[in-house]
Amino acid sequence: PPELVPEPEPEPEPDTTQSEELTGEEKSSPLHQKRFNKNTVKPRLRANKGTTRDVIGSASSDGAPFSNPKEALTRCLQQLEHPEWEVTVQGLQTLVRLSCHHLALLSPVLHQVVVAVTKHIRNLRSQVARVACKASTCLFTFLGRGIENEMEELCAVLLNRTADTNRFLRADCNTALDAMVDHVGSSRTVATIVNKGAKHQNAVVRATACRLLLRLCGRLGPE
Repeated sequence: PPELVPEPEPEPEPDTTQSEELTGEEKSSPLHQKRFNKNTVKPRLRANKGTTRDVIGSASSDGAPFSNPKEALTRCLQQLEHPEWEVTVQGLQTLVRLSCHHLALLSPVLHQVVVAVTKHIRNLRSQVARVACKASTCLFTFLGRGIENEMEELCAVLLNRTADTNRFLRADCNTALDAMVDHVGSSRTVATIVNKGAKHQNAVVRATACRLLLRLCGRLGPE
């Protein structure tokens, strides 16, 4: 029988995974630079979100009464005048708790409190302005007619910010104005809305004033 000759083993294919050495011209070519940048690009670091939500959420939870409300009121008034916005937010959060649980303490310093809240609603930092809107909502809700003498300027700044570009701030301002319509005397409320909102240059503010008057008419009824 014929002898069987073993077939020669195939030569191993060259390893294509290893990159060949490139010349200086090849390294400087746009194609090589594009591949190099694509492989060495670092992932972007995401910003830590949730700061605004945490601030507003902590203000929305009214919390428990203070064990020493007089000391809390003194600290609150100091924090409302503090230059750092984080401290100001703490003062507004304290004001929310005081208005919910220790309303009688606010009557002697109501003018000072309303002036501070009005100033912080104008704040360009949305975190501060939104917590100030929450504080004004509590003041309207729990003081009712007791805030009528101090409400005109507060209502004016809330109406102005209903035309803000921040939709969350607009919603907070409308919530505060709804609380004003629902809890403050109707005659003083109508006069303030007409004087500060119905004749405003901004159409959004005028529309808000009309909505508030409609809400008031619905609350009072046809009689």
